[in-house]
Amino acid sequence: LELAVRGRARWVVAIAPSGLNVPPERAFQGTGMGLARVVTRTAAPLIEPLSRSALGRAALLAPLKARPWSTSPEEAIGAREGFADSRDYWRTLLWGLMLDVPRGLDHVDCPVTLVQGVADWVSSGQTVRYLPLVPHSRFRPLLWAGHAPQSDRPRTIVRLVEETARRADQFADSSALRYEHRNRAPDIASVNSDSQAGSVAEKAV
Repeated sequence: LELAVRGRARWVVAIAPSGLNVPPERAFQGTGMGLARVVTRTAAPLIEPLSRSALGRAALLAPLKARPWSTSPEEAIGAREGFADSRDYWRTLLWGLMLDVPRGLDHVDCPVTLVQGVADWVSSGQTVRYLPLVPHSRFRPLLWAGHAPQSDRPRTIVRLVEETARRADQFADSSALRYEHRNRAPDIASVNSDSQAGSVAEKAV
């Protein structure tokens, strides 16, 4: 969305974007993310053994996914890399979640698809708030998806990306047509004015 605000995106699929949450929601999310960091760092040696069973994967990924037991061991281990091993975690949490407030959303001039899992209890109900603020946007709630719908419903996310890209092509064609029409309007008006002036001259003669 930030790239779209700066005019550097042809289309956007935004998955559970934050930024429009109110202070109590920010406190809830910040606390949850902070606890996830502490717990995963403390339990880091146990993550790989837990990832080998469906029950262990469910315990590791329950906050993020609607069906955590169905994930791969590699994805469960990825949670350790994302929470326990990531650099500048606290600074990212502060500026990316606690203090971030999106600005200039009315400047977005490309198709936007807003996506959120229905089972997303981490940021439930926040994505739809972008809908009246972002021009050319649509909201798509996803059943059987949590905070990471790209993992719960990967094929659906790919389809939404393709649909939004097609919308971008149609949007570009429509914009080009409007631009051509605006540029031709003065020329048509000039021709009409010259024709009227010629008719008046002929009558005077």
